[in-house]
Amino acid sequence: MPIEKFFAPETIDGALDVLDEYGSDALILAGGTMVMPLVNEALTSPRVILSLQRAGLNTMSANGQIEIGATTTLTRVSQMNKLSLLANATRGIGSWAIRNMATLGGNVFAPPPSGDAAVALLALDAQIVAQNKNGERRVALDSFYSGLLQTNLRPNELVTRIVIPKTRGKTAWIKYARREANAPAIVSVAARIVTDPEGVITEARIALGGANDFPVRAKKGEAELIGRGLSAESIADAANAAMDEAKPFSDALASEWYRKKMVAVYVKRVLEGIK
Repeated sequence: MPIEKFFAPETIDGALDVLDEYGSDALILAGGTMVMPLVNEALTSPRVILSLQRAGLNTMSANGQIEIGATTTLTRVSQMNKLSLLANATRGIGSWAIRNMATLGGNVFAPPPSGDAAVALLALDAQIVAQNKNGERRVALDSFYSGLLQTNLRPNELVTRIVIPKTRGKTAWIKYARREANAPAIVSVAARIVTDPEGVITEARIALGGANDFPVRAKKGEAELIGRGLSAESIADAANAAMDEAKPFSDALASEWYRKKMVAVYVKRVLEGIK
């Protein structure tokens, strides 16, 4: 089926007008690095395309919390010194050319083993701002996903920006892939640890990529750390708990069994990096 209409509105309201009129018939295009290969290979045949490139969503602001527009490129995000965890995660996504086009909002929708940015955002307690003609709402990224390639967006909602609260504690990122750069993850891990003056952990975030049908937090692993110091014993307990709750998949890169084992290995390594 040929593309009948192509819209490139210059405002968010204009984009929402198109989405309100065409709904699920409209294919949303941000950077195009995921969508265009599907179109070129005839794996999807949209009747209507809605491009967000001119809609004014490539913004960044910091006022206590940090807000990043959905079409901000991964290259810009990778240069954010105030968010080293997210910057480190995005630097390993694709090639330089891909990062110049791919967007943070688009990467949130990337199916595993892609989607490294969402793993880092989970550890940072990020929120998704979703907007339609009736207004906007915030959704914790932790509750944004409902299954493989499925989210809790409501009809005709558009992700307009990502909100990240002021970062507390120490953070670390690690990605295990076949090669150093431009490769999807076998397993990726982002962690954030907050301690009191005595070194007792008061808040813990461990986020995993490649360990489920979508990026997830290892909540049982986090629970193993609360009220304890970051010791060899607590790290081992958290790593094993994260492995036990992981529900990975098999693909051309790695088997389900191997990914599950690597969750424990790389959770241990990322926490040791914070220690």
